[in-house]
Amino acid sequence: MKKTLAIVVAIMMLVSMVAMVAAAEVVSIEDTEVDISVDTEVNGEKTSDISYKFQKSDENETLVTFTYNGKFTVEDWAIAGISASDYEIVSKDGNKLVIRLLSKEAVQKIRVNAKVAGAPGYKAGKTDDGKKSPGTGADAAAAVVFIAAGCVLLAIAMKKKVA
Repeated sequence: MKKTLAIVVAIMMLVSMVAMVAAAEVVSIEDTEVDISVDTEVNGEKTSDISYKFQKSDENETLVTFTYNGKFTVEDWAIAGISASDYEIVSKDGNKLVIRLLSKEAVQKIRVNAKVAGAPGYKAGKTDDGKKSPGTGADAAAAVVFIAAGCVLLAIAMKKKVA
């Protein structure tokens, strides 16, 4: 009974881990697949008012263009969830931001926040400086699932060896 229960628990953990990993967003760039999740925010609140597009430059570099499509004007942009050494800002022009990914292999998630006067949640003064930690809960949960499944399988193997 204990072995059956251990196997069922291990299978449930593996299935839940696969479901978490499957939540990643895949965006196609002409000949290359990029596995980067993008969260867009206006004044710190998730929004669909910002569109984004991955493209290759003439130098075969990956560019990401963010465009605010709302009725107000962007005062500033902030990027989080990505190290400053992994991207550079190509242009910041009103409602459009273009960044170049210097190490797209290291980038898994980008959070872009547009500070927009007049939009809900606007606070004059401080802009999101990108120091807020990105949501890494799914990665941590997947690691816990792998460790737990490994422990269960190790325990089963040890019991077979002892018996």
